[in-house]
Amino acid sequence: MISEKEYWSQKFKQRGDKLMEPELFIKNNIHFMRSGTVLDIACGDGRNAIYLAKRGFEVTGIDFSDEAIKRLSKFSKENSVSVNKKIIDLSNLNEIKNLGKFSNIIISHYKPTTGLFHTLPDLLDKDGVLILCTFNYRQHEERGFPMKYCLVKDEFLNVSDELLIIKHEVIDDERGHLDGYVFKLK
Repeated sequence: MISEKEYWSQKFKQRGDKLMEPELFIKNNIHFMRSGTVLDIACGDGRNAIYLAKRGFEVTGIDFSDEAIKRLSKFSKENSVSVNKKIIDLSNLNEIKNLGKFSNIIISHYKPTTGLFHTLPDLLDKDGVLILCTFNYRQHEERGFPMKYCLVKDEFLNVSDELLIIKHEVIDDERGHLDGYVFKLK
């Protein structure tokens, strides 16, 4: 059995030479973001990082897949943007805490652990914004996606005293079943 890291590296190797479109929830909610810096957690090969860098944000993308980060380097060069890149084990909270502070954090199609989620406020500047959009339980029920990667119903409502929910949206479209959240640091 291959490790999760090997699985994702293989998946990124199999992707074509074209960068995927940025997450629609992020595009539709960019107006909530503060100008400045962005931490893209589980950035993959950079579809959201590059989109935001093109719009003037200073972006740092982190992922545990070296193949994803290689592709991010390639795509950032092709798009003439600079994106800071780091290979980080996303379960290593100490390493994540050492990244510094950011104006914004985005997480797309990745379910943060409870520990990671509760670490995020410490990474945000005053009035910082967190945008999270990932698959929910219906993706598991209707499409067989592993439940460990899916949010339960309303999973991140009322779980943080430090983050104020600005928006919560349930998305059901051709891409799948997702929950989108926009939070602001209190």
